[in-house]
Amino acid sequence: AAPGRGVAAIAAMFNVTRVHNALSACACMKALINMASTYAEKRTAFGRLLIDHRLHAEVLADLKAQESAATFAFLRTCLFMGSAEVPMQGAEGFREAPLLLRLL
Repeated sequence: AAPGRGVAAIAAMFNVTRVHNALSACACMKALINMASTYAEKRTAFGRLLIDHRLHAEVLADLKAQESAATFAFLRTCLFMGSAEVPMQGAEGFREAPLLLRLL
């Protein structure tokens, strides 16, 4: 990096690290929800499969919705990062990507 540009250079590295951490978190969420769902399809309690208990099914559905929202936010952040670093032709909707990226 050029003299006096150290903070700007390291800021880009921080963004990549943040994206890596977000990807890892989304992947772990998905893996754990899949394990919980598989377990609920095999484990019985009170004479029924766990998945057949409404409250348990609702909790799993809520977790799946949260995981989907986190994955969407992660992918959207990646899109903002990419369009902030390499502007796309015909992507007028992403002119504010650098500003939105700063919010995230």
